[in-house]
Amino acid sequence: MLIQAANAANHVREAERFHVNATLDGIDHAAVVDEMDDLLGGIAEDMEARYRDKENLTLFKERTEFVDERTVRLGGEAVTAEKVVVAAGSRAPSSHRSTVSKTWTTSRAKTPCTSERRPRVS
Repeated sequence: MLIQAANAANHVREAERFHVNATLDGIDHAAVVDEMDDLLGGIAEDMEARYRDKENLTLFKERTEFVDERTVRLGGEAVTAEKVVVAAGSRAPSSHRSTVSKTWTTSRAKTPCTSERRPRVS
């Protein structure tokens, strides 16, 4: 949804190319993020419930690491499976955030923009 809002702003900025006079008076950043949270939060909760009830699937919500191709370590115990799926969501691990300057988490996106940290829409 952040992308759709950015695309809409870009359409206004590029309108003159098509002989359309349009102005962008601002973006209600908080409303964009709230709408995104409302939509995606419900989807994520529903997905977890649906997957938890699937046969032949065990859902773990713990920090883990691979021991080998088909084994993960969960709470000190090795768990092996024919197929291992990692569904980590869309957030970069905090250890990677410091090396990626343009990473936005939901909590960062909720913080009002100041001119020095406003994302560039190009």
